[in-house]
Amino acid sequence: MEIRTKKTLSKHLIHGFKEVSTSTIGTVMDRMGINGIINGLRCLMPGVRIAGSAFTVKGCVGTLGTYSKSDFPVGEAIDLMEAGDILVVDMGGQEVSTMGGLGSLAMKLKGVEGMVVDGGIRDVEQIISLRFPAYVVHTCARSGQTRVKWLAVNGPVKIRGIRVNPGDIIVADDTSVAVVPMEQAAEILKESQRIEGLEQKLEAELKKGATFLQASKKLGVM
Repeated sequence: MEIRTKKTLSKHLIHGFKEVSTSTIGTVMDRMGINGIINGLRCLMPGVRIAGSAFTVKGCVGTLGTYSKSDFPVGEAIDLMEAGDILVVDMGGQEVSTMGGLGSLAMKLKGVEGMVVDGGIRDVEQIISLRFPAYVVHTCARSGQTRVKWLAVNGPVKIRGIRVNPGDIIVADDTSVAVVPMEQAAEILKESQRIEGLEQKLEAELKKGATFLQASKKLGVM
């Protein structure tokens, strides 16, 4: 398994993304021509929003007995993770578990924010009871042992066709998962905060009795 190190942006910048929605981030990245919204994942713990630094893993899947247990070093990868990371696993959407309850507990105790898996996880009841946020394609009891090989840690991956580089900021909520490129993160956050501030004012005008058109014209958003 190839292991690389990753850069991490400031905690202050990452924390700022916990205050903005993936919908707003999606609007901003559309305007910038950035394709960074991951759709089609199942959110196991609704009602939360997470933001953190992408810790990426790329793997492949075979039939039972294809690989050895050493090809699937979950513990080794978790030991490399840091507080504020989000595990991002590219398994090509395969219906095989790549993480379970004990691994989730180990990550939560390290301060890992959650996980995004283009593949499967198991022990769903335990993961939910831990309140460990997970965004996945499949929930399944099919173990990854001798079926999964992890090829690389902290290299570029693709989740549902969206490229994720190690250290990119991952923001996930009930709507979607956003991948914010490191190089443009500060600009995207600033514009997202501006838009949400404007939307709060628009909401206040609507609650005062203004129509949507009236409020939009008053605030200069139309």
